[in-house]
Amino acid sequence: MLFAVVSTVGLWGYAFLWPQPVFGKLDDTTFPTAAEGVCAPVRSAINALPRANESANNVDRAATIDLATNQLDALLLRMETLPRGSEKANRSVGEWLDDWRIYVANRRDYAGRLKEDKTARFYVAQSDRDRRGITDAIDRFANTNKMPSCATMPDIA
Repeated sequence: MLFAVVSTVGLWGYAFLWPQPVFGKLDDTTFPTAAEGVCAPVRSAINALPRANESANNVDRAATIDLATNQLDALLLRMETLPRGSEKANRSVGEWLDDWRIYVANRRDYAGRLKEDKTARFYVAQSDRDRRGITDAIDRFANTNKMPSCATMPDIA
């Protein structure tokens, strides 16, 4: 009986007190440090654009989304050139940037549909890795690696 109690307490102690690896956490902070510095000014620029309720109509709103998405295209090109550090970081960052490309394509698709239909809805693709919306995967990686400015932009919501 004592063995069972000690084993159970030990198992729960290990589960809650032993440091667990964080999924998606990069051991090498080379990329996150550089990326945050690149993302922050782009986030500020996009946040300065008119909000959806400030647009005169759906065509103007789509044009604003296109302007923001152009900035995201340039951001992705810039992030491609940043040092990534380790091979593991290189692979993880590559997958994350692939997710970003899908998200940018989702934005382009939405803006195109919005120009023709004022009731168009914004849809995001599902992540191949965890079957959630691609924005969840992007944001989780950005936040886990202390790159809050590199999370998806809230301008479409």
